[in-house]
Amino acid sequence: MVLTKYPDARFSVISYADTARVDWPISRDEWSLAPFLQNFRPYGERSTDGVVKTDVTAANSLLKEQLNAASRTYPGSANLVFIFGAGSDSDDAEFDIPLAQVSGGAVFGYGTNDTKPRIYAGPNYDTVDVPLNEEALTTAADSLGIPFQKRESGLVSADELPSAVPQAAPADPINPKVPHPDRTEFYWFFAAIAAALFGVELYGLAGHWLRRRRGTVRK
Repeated sequence: MVLTKYPDARFSVISYADTARVDWPISRDEWSLAPFLQNFRPYGERSTDGVVKTDVTAANSLLKEQLNAASRTYPGSANLVFIFGAGSDSDDAEFDIPLAQVSGGAVFGYGTNDTKPRIYAGPNYDTVDVPLNEEALTTAADSLGIPFQKRESGLVSADELPSAVPQAAPADPINPKVPHPDRTEFYWFFAAIAAALFGVELYGLAGHWLRRRRGTVRK
């Protein structure tokens, strides 16, 4: 649904467990991103122990770099951060990112304290249970200035995603006399940049987007 809501956005995908990595650098190539997400395994070859020790702020440095790069390259655009995750084993769940760098977004916590989401990790993709740490994810959301939403399962609806968001503060001073040909009001209003951290399986979102583009989604 994120791809459907922001069809003209540029996306970056960062996966995290006890460490983080950039799986998809900032790009507007949504046609390639959709099938990529269908086969995406956020925890990949990481050990099952590393997944259990998930740290939601492990992506802090990478996210900061992506946001700074986006603000420099596309001044006047908006930065949206969406975190899809479950638990966090870290005592410190606060991001060290200036609030002005984040225009909006949300932290989606999957599962409940009694129902654990199934996560696949390790070279054999073994199943690992990771309980929801609502307190940690709420702290992470507050530090980014975005809301926390607890979810059971299923696709995120368009109504749960922000529409009109402010511009992100530039990482460096911007010369107003220098033209920015890639900037338009439409482009800004519908969130020209989206930095997305995926902590759970999101192939369903990509499949839904592809079916919509092909006109096969039932209404």
